[in-house]
Amino acid sequence: MFDRLFRLLVDVRHRFKDHHINDYSATLAFFWFLAIFPTFVLLFAVMAWFGIDDALLIEQIEILIPGSSVRDMLSIVYDVSGNINAGLVSIGAIIAVWSASNGTARLVKLTVFAYGETEARSYVVRRLIGLLTLIAFSLVPSS
Repeated sequence: MFDRLFRLLVDVRHRFKDHHINDYSATLAFFWFLAIFPTFVLLFAVMAWFGIDDALLIEQIEILIPGSSVRDMLSIVYDVSGNINAGLVSIGAIIAVWSASNGTARLVKLTVFAYGETEARSYVVRRLIGLLTLIAFSLVPSS
């Protein structure tokens, strides 16, 4: 019994190594984490621009982000979004969409890799698929 369990663990370890799970998951986490901060800056700037109360957004952020890091992040976001201008909104949107679409394009590439296929699409097509996937994920309501 222990021999079968040991062989299973060794097999799982080899599959993780063969499929580069650690590298790819770190890449996904990096791009999606990189998208969080500019997205919050963009949301707060747009909400302030239209005069919308940001209490609901703050409540949701406090649920999603653990501990005292939420206070530090929100203080930076307030400092940046307090100076509302079109440049801030544009730069925040570009950085957020770029990094999030990088993450989703990488997710599509990893899905192709997981099925043992090779990626034959051009760079532009991969980026477009990543952007469309990001838009689809953004429009689907969470439950």
